[in-house]
Amino acid sequence: MHPAAQQAKLAAALKLITDEADPIQVRVKMAYVWGYIDALADAGLLSQAEADRLQKAAEQRRDKRLADLGADPLLTS
Repeated sequence: MHPAAQQAKLAAALKLITDEADPIQVRVKMAYVWGYIDALADAGLLSQAEADRLQKAAEQRRDKRLADLGADPLLTS
């Protein structure tokens, strides 16, 4: 995949988290993004360090979005 296209797809995937209006769907999108980043790393398209950085950024987006929606970032039962 061309690096510019890969970056655009990663940005679009991360935006899914930010754009979601339902806390459950924020978590679903987070799982999707996490898996997408893992798949890119497994395919050798991202270094493990870059994958870790992107996953950390996704977690920060998730936590901020959940806080904005008034939901607890940590699910507790």
